[in-house]
Amino acid sequence: MTMNTKIFEIEYSRLIRLLLPTFLRTPVMLEFLQAFTEPLLYVYERLFLVNRENNLFRIEITSSVCKLEYLLNKLYFLEAAEKNVDRNRTRIRIGNVERKEPLYIYLTNEVPEIVSIFTSMEINTDEEKNPQYLYKRTEIGETVDDFVVIAPNSLNEKRNDMFSVLRSYALPDKKYSIVFS
Repeated sequence: MTMNTKIFEIEYSRLIRLLLPTFLRTPVMLEFLQAFTEPLLYVYERLFLVNRENNLFRIEITSSVCKLEYLLNKLYFLEAAEKNVDRNRTRIRIGNVERKEPLYIYLTNEVPEIVSIFTSMEINTDEEKNPQYLYKRTEIGETVDDFVVIAPNSLNEKRNDMFSVLRSYALPDKKYSIVFS
């Protein structure tokens, strides 16, 4: 459902002329009423319309990946977009967490229970032809992150700001981390 935006377009100078009776429409009276409505015009233009634009932008952003990328890039790379700087080099991207199958190790007399060992060491077989890897808990399906935000190193000081923006726009049950590369 679209909303008629014309209702928010108010021309106060025209409104003053139309509401003033014709016998009082002198230049002095019009200037007096213009000066009298100047604070109202300030509140309307600088506070109400700016707040309305911010609210419309906030409503436009959903928790989808493309909208979150758009929001982060618009917030942190607005000057790069205006100067036509290489956006691929300075872009913030959102990626999926890479999930790997865990390698379970059992002794021969053990009942195969679901026990996993997590380490970043490389373990070779006897022939040293087929290396097997044990992964960290974050590299397999037991990760706590649903998505990863990949940002350039230049934004490392804005980490907390990015977390607060993501906290307000991402779904509450989604977990994420920010990686600077």
